[in-house]
Amino acid sequence: MTTVVRMPLLNANEDQAVIVDWRIDDGAPVNRGEEVCIVETTKVTYEVVAEADGFLRHLVEIGQVVKNNQSIAMITATPDEDYAVLLASLEKTESVTTDRRWTKKAELVAKKLGVDMSILAAKFPDRVITEADVLASNKPVFEGRDLVEDAYPGLRPQRILLIGAGAGGGFVTLDVISRVQHQRAVGILDNNVALHGKTMMGVPILGPNSMAAEFWEKRVFDAAIICITANIADRAAIFEDMRAKGIRFANVIDPSTIVKNYVSMGEGNLIMGNGYLAPSCVLGDNNFLASHVCIEHHTKVGSHCTFGPRSTTAGAVTIGDRVKFGMGVLVEPYLTIGDNCLIPSGCVLTNNIPPNSVVKMQFSQTIKARD
Repeated sequence: MTTVVRMPLLNANEDQAVIVDWRIDDGAPVNRGEEVCIVETTKVTYEVVAEADGFLRHLVEIGQVVKNNQSIAMITATPDEDYAVLLASLEKTESVTTDRRWTKKAELVAKKLGVDMSILAAKFPDRVITEADVLASNKPVFEGRDLVEDAYPGLRPQRILLIGAGAGGGFVTLDVISRVQHQRAVGILDNNVALHGKTMMGVPILGPNSMAAEFWEKRVFDAAIICITANIADRAAIFEDMRAKGIRFANVIDPSTIVKNYVSMGEGNLIMGNGYLAPSCVLGDNNFLASHVCIEHHTKVGSHCTFGPRSTTAGAVTIGDRVKFGMGVLVEPYLTIGDNCLIPSGCVLTNNIPPNSVVKMQFSQTIKARD
């Protein structure tokens, strides 16, 4: 009779070990309970013992990695016993069973939770599936559902997804939304991996910006708002990419801002507190207006512009796309500012600015004696 020596389960979190040494030579006699080989995992070293008397036949070599329950040796009753048929049967069976790419602990947890390991393994083809992977797969998918609001969809607030909102821009945007009745923040996306799984003002940070399309398809939110304020190029690129995918954008306006009659506004505009939009002014898409920004009557602002705090335009000013204003910028009436311009803080514009310009300020002082 032939006895199979199998690799034992040594650690619930590890499904393989390395053959370190054979204590009994191939073909040599062995007694029941005698140490036949040494195996090692990342945590333990273990002596495998014989379960019968006979002659030991090695099936694996020193240094080879073996799976839990894999056949590593045979013990035959006689030194010349033919075990080829049994070996072929084992190889056929284990070519399937040892190809699993998950730990034993992961398998046990998956069985308890009803997780299909083959489907999970297909999602991660380049690594061994762990217990943590199984637990993560069993978490409910965020769907942004509300038992009351879903019952009255026509009455619920507009559900807002904040994009690039892991820093200060996200915080001030959440503050605005928290003080209006018609909008509600349902989630935050940001490319900073360290923030994922955390919350800001109670709103979950769900993952990177690229997940917006997935959540849009699942109808998790009604509209998005971009909270990136420092980099106009990133702000514009995200807006255009998401709009091309059919994602809608909201205008988020602090309730302390005054919006007069006949103001025309696109979508995706983020307007902070104590601002002023005068009658008949026009805003394009995806603009950011910091606190106390004043856009006077008949002024036209393009898209993807950012205004620093307390910047002010006089009436009938025309501003192109992707213009960045610093803090406290003042613009005289009837001027035109071209696309892609940079206007520094404290600047007073009295002349037209051609496209792709950077305004440089020069300060001079005259000091004279008092009378």
